[in-house]
Amino acid sequence: MATLNTFLRQALAAGVLAAVSFSAHAELPKRSFCIFDPIGANGPLFNVMKSAKPAALKWGVELEMRAYTDEKIAAEDFKAGQCDSVLLTGTRARDFNKFTGSLEAMGAIQSDAQMKMLLQTLSGPKAAKLMRSGDYEVAGILPAGAIYLFTRDRSIDTVEELQGKKVATLDYDQASLTMVRKVGASVVGASSANFAGKFNNGSVDIAYAPAVAYTPLELYKGTQPNGGVFNYKIAQMNFQIIIRPDRFPEGYGQKSRE
Repeated sequence: MATLNTFLRQALAAGVLAAVSFSAHAELPKRSFCIFDPIGANGPLFNVMKSAKPAALKWGVELEMRAYTDEKIAAEDFKAGQCDSVLLTGTRARDFNKFTGSLEAMGAIQSDAQMKMLLQTLSGPKAAKLMRSGDYEVAGILPAGAIYLFTRDRSIDTVEELQGKKVATLDYDQASLTMVRKVGASVVGASSANFAGKFNNGSVDIAYAPAVAYTPLELYKGTQPNGGVFNYKIAQMNFQIIIRPDRFPEGYGQKSRE
């Protein structure tokens, strides 16, 4: 009988704790998190971002995640207030923070070690003021690796040979537009949603992307049979989490960066 009573008391206590925990989570404010992933809800970026949900609960927010395959639409929805936070590439994030948007500048960061050191510095409290710009705050920067040139013609091995070649160029990135024109190549406007398709179907001769995009975006289709990848890092790509700090608890952005 004593054992039964003990069991009942333990079961009751567990039930109370579970109810309290459920009630606490139910009362947390819900905030939308719009995530750009070219693959969609089954893509690697979206899956990585799922790990943010448990941490956000500890910081007082329940994240409602939505996948976007078109980065432009994700950014526009965020601007329009339809998203409380968003995950974008560093180049697209430039619209919300010019300082962190400069991290993808060509030639700015030349190695993984430099990128690691920079991110460690920017995640500290002393850099917090640099993470705020107007109504926005950078709540995290995720390295995505070096960016390389992919070509359909491996015989190209000098800058001069780029003249006249069609390059898939992000039409919202002024630096890229300037660089392509500077070497005498032809700009073919593209976005993160369609540059791979243009390269793979032969609409352009050259595209640039991080190495991790090779398999999921099937860039090998564009490099076969006579193409290749230039063994030179032209920049370091990153993804950035941008939030509207007034929609989150005080200190949320700093906790997220750390």
